Amino acid sequence: NFIASGTVTCLEFYHQAYLFSGSDDGTVCVWNTRTWKCEKTLKAHSGGVTALSVHPSGKLALTVGKDKSLKTWNLIKGRTAYVTNIKAVADKVKWTPEGTFYAVVIKNFVNIYEVKSAGIAYTADFKQGVNTICFIKSSYSFSINHHWLWMR
Repeated sequence: NFIASGTVTCLEFYHQAYLFSGSDDGTVCVWNTRTWKCEKTLKAHSGGVTALSVHPSGKLALTVGKDKSLKTWNLIKGRTAYVTNIKAVADKVKWTPEGTFYAVVIKNFVNIYEVKSAGIAYTADFKQGVNTICFIKSSYSFSINHHWLWMR
């Protein structure tokens, strides 16, 4: 198995069983946390991986990279399922807890995509760079009628 040789740019655990690492060399490694061996290396993005997010089911992942693309990964087969070209290098990507939406952050903009329609459901401009994003279940809803809030 090829193991990444670039600087690690992002990390995400899936439960306690796996750690996903993205790196400057454009790869994503899937680490087994029991053995700390890289079980799979995904050749993800030319120029480097900037962010990644694993779907709550563990069957899919999203990566964004310096090649201005968003990739959806089929983790069962270990290969790319979809590639979406985006207009700029994305800084962050994050699935909602239910996995029906995901967010892509580009500088101060957050675009919320709906999986069902494969389109942008909501866009927010925070007027300054967004450092982090998370979805929190809430009893409140905002204009797209879903029960999440995001923070920066």
